[in-house]
Amino acid sequence: MQVLDAIATDRLVLRPFERTDAADLFRVMGNDSAMTWDYSVRGRERIERDLEGRLQHYRAHGFGVYGVGIDGSLVGQCGLQVLKGTQSAIEAVVYVERQQWNRGIATEACAAMLRYGFEIRQFPEIQWITRLENAAARALARKLGFVRIREDVVYEAEVEVSAMLRTGFRPGPGRFEVMPYSWDSDD
Repeated sequence: MQVLDAIATDRLVLRPFERTDAADLFRVMGNDSAMTWDYSVRGRERIERDLEGRLQHYRAHGFGVYGVGIDGSLVGQCGLQVLKGTQSAIEAVVYVERQQWNRGIATEACAAMLRYGFEIRQFPEIQWITRLENAAARALARKLGFVRIREDVVYEAEVEVSAMLRTGFRPGPGRFEVMPYSWDSDD
């Protein structure tokens, strides 16, 4: 058993995924190309592999991309992870199911994760990697306070890399509560 953090906001609970979340994660992410980085439709097997990657990240780093819940129902995922191919660069990640778009959920979840990353984990910088064609994600990055740094190729895609420094972070209003979450690391 490992104790990780969970986060509560005014409407959301962000908590580490468990293997038992596979069916709910498939409901949220599966069969919707807008819910994946590479715009692929993912079947249950691929979702389970992706979930295993999330669990491995928790074991290795003690934090990661968490499930986003409203009233006990999984509606997406949001969190911080080590940028693939680096030792310590941290990137923010968010996906919210299509039925929940335009309700401020991604903004609220990301704001909480940024606060967690800067105030609790003490990361000096958090990056936001967005495919060039994803105007909505780029707009969310600006809304949250990320500053565009450059265009690059990351994860085999042309992207915009944005960043935010801890010294420039200003938390917004609203509930931000970090709670212990008992996570079965052997699960």
